[in-house]
Amino acid sequence: MSAVGPHGDQDLKSPSPKPGIDEFGLRGLLKVIRMNNPDLTSLALGMDLTTRGLNLNASDDLHKRFASPWVEEPHKGKPQYSIPECYYDKQPPMLNQAYFAKLHLETLFYVFYSMPREEALLYAAHELHARGWFYHKQQWLWLTRNASMRPLVQS
Repeated sequence: MSAVGPHGDQDLKSPSPKPGIDEFGLRGLLKVIRMNNPDLTSLALGMDLTTRGLNLNASDDLHKRFASPWVEEPHKGKPQYSIPECYYDKQPPMLNQAYFAKLHLETLFYVFYSMPREEALLYAAHELHARGWFYHKQQWLWLTRNASMRPLVQS
């Protein structure tokens, strides 16, 4: 026997949710609170790293003794890499206006807006102007003419 509510719908005590629905809502939170799944519980609530061998009272650096909670052995010193010799030069290469003529339009705008008070900004502005863009000083915007529109001549 089923009961019908005031709006004509059947009164169901607990609707069976479809799998995957409300996974990130309140029903999904209920799964975390009940702590049935140990992986989900450790992800949401964390874990006590002292049970994994971490000594928080030691005086030396932590990163030398503890690499990760999922790795048994400690960190093995410095990473193995080599820096090319060209990075040790003190002076960066000189900028040249010819480099900026090869850049895409989006890159020129990026250089202009992201490098204030640098020489690259001047070169990017010069190249944008050479490509038909004009800078509006009050609004701080680059403008260009629409090729399909004719200029309106007022007398």
